[in-house]
Amino acid sequence: DYTYYNTYASLVGSVTGWIGIVLFQWLMGDWNFRTLFWVTTLIQIVASGFDMIIIARLNIAWGFSDKAFYMFGDAVIGNVVGMFGLMPMLVLTSKLVPKGLEATTYALLAGFQNFGGV
Repeated sequence: DYTYYNTYASLVGSVTGWIGIVLFQWLMGDWNFRTLFWVTTLIQIVASGFDMIIIARLNIAWGFSDKAFYMFGDAVIGNVVGMFGLMPMLVLTSKLVPKGLEATTYALLAGFQNFGGV
C-alpha cells in the first residue's frame, strides 16, 4: 500500500499536472485572473471533498476502495488545480518583468517559493 500511495499517486499526479498545463493553455488562457482563481478554488474544494469522504469512510459504504478514491482527491486532482493556480501567476509575472530579465526574475521567484515551502 505504501508503494501505491507514494509511487503510483506521484506518477499519476505528475501526469495530471502536465495535463493541467495543457488544459490551462487550451481552455483558460484567455480568462481573467479573478475568474481563474475562483474556478481554481472551487475545483480545489471539490478535490478536498474526496479526501473528506475517505476520512468519513463513505467511499467504502458506496463500494469504492480507498485507493480508487485517493486518486480523485488532493493527491492527484490537486496537481491539476495547482497548475491552474500557478500558471496565471507565472503569466502575470512574465508580463511585469523588464525585457531581458525574465530568466533572472523567474529564478529569483522560484527560489523564494522553494524557500517559503510553497
